[in-house]
Amino acid sequence: MRNSPLSLTRAPRKIAVAAGFFLALLACSAPPSGALGSVTVTPTPVPMTSDQTQATVTVDWTGQKPNVPIFIKVCSRSIADPSFNGNIDCSILSEVAAPGSANGNGTYQFDIFRGVEPSGDYNWGCFAPGDSVPSGIANRGCWVYVTNNTSGNVTDAAEAALQFSVSGGAIPEAPIGVLLPVSAAVVAAGGFLFLRQRQRAGQAA
Repeated sequence: MRNSPLSLTRAPRKIAVAAGFFLALLACSAPPSGALGSVTVTPTPVPMTSDQTQATVTVDWTGQKPNVPIFIKVCSRSIADPSFNGNIDCSILSEVAAPGSANGNGTYQFDIFRGVEPSGDYNWGCFAPGDSVPSGIANRGCWVYVTNNTSGNVTDAAEAALQFSVSGGAIPEAPIGVLLPVSAAVVAAGGFLFLRQRQRAGQAA
C-alpha cells in the first residue's frame, strides 16, 4: 500500500512534536543555572559568646564559573525566595571579592556579623536563637551568598544558611583550668630553686 503525500508530511510533524515535547521535559527537569554549585560555611553553627558580634569563618564553594572573580556577602533572604532583592537584602559592608580558580571551586576566610546589619542602611539583621531583636528590625535568617563575575549575578549564585551557637560571656585570655596548673608549676619551680640556693650557701659557709 502506497503512502499518500498527506501521510508522508504528517510523519515528520509527529516526530518533530515528540522531539519538542521531550526537549521541553528535559528543560523542566534540569536544575536551574547555578544549582550544581554549593557553599559550605565552617564551622556551622558558628560558636559565639553572648557579647560577641563578629567572627571569621571558612567559606568553601564549588561549581562557579572558572577564572572569574568570586563575590561573597551576607544576605537576609534566600535566593530561593521570589522576593529576593540583592540591593536591599544583602549587606554591602560584608561583601568581598575573592580570586577565581581554574575549576570554579575555592575557599576564603570570611568575616560575618551577628546582630543588626552594621551599615545601618538596612532594617534587618542576623541573630542567634534567643537574641533580642530590636523593634523594626527584620529577623528572617541569614545566608552566605557566593556568585561569580558580578555581585548581582543571581543566576550562578549559591548559598549556605548562617547559623550561630551562643554560650557564656567574654572569652578569657586563657582558661582557668590551664592557668591553675601552670601557676602551681611556677610556684613549685621557684621553691625548688630557693632551696637549692640555700643548700649551696650552707656548703660555701
